[in-house]
Amino acid sequence: MTQSDAINLNGNKLNAHTPSKEAPDRWHSLEDHSINTAKMAYAFAKIFGAGSAAFILGVFHDLGKVSPSFQEYLKACHRGEKGTSVPHAVCGAAYLWSILLRQNNHNTSLSLCALGHHSGLSAEHQVVTKGGELDQWWNNDGNNQLKKFGSSPN
Repeated sequence: MTQSDAINLNGNKLNAHTPSKEAPDRWHSLEDHSINTAKMAYAFAKIFGAGSAAFILGVFHDLGKVSPSFQEYLKACHRGEKGTSVPHAVCGAAYLWSILLRQNNHNTSLSLCALGHHSGLSAEHQVVTKGGELDQWWNNDGNNQLKKFGSSPN
């Protein structure tokens, strides 16, 4: 898949990472990154019976990179500028948490893994409960644009 085939937001290509030094014009698309991470996670986790859960985590772990602020951060880094880092893990974790709750699946521990994929695991009561970190993100009006991206059209 080429970058021109990558998922986009408002006509802009979404990337997961800046190009490597070896291929300075080839951006790493968010779609490729998410699917390849999901496949790799599945392969590692299927040996202990958690392949499907790992695949889901691979898909959701970098969902926050759809943020225009994160995409601008990547572009600034590519230009050699000191960009302002943008947290991205909470978005995918919040989506996963919300989906699990809507399905009346109260085992929301997968969302802990998505949230902690860079920073480590937090205590469950600080994250997945009402008033916890994911609930706060989900109910913050400042995140409405990102929530629309993942919604299915009605």
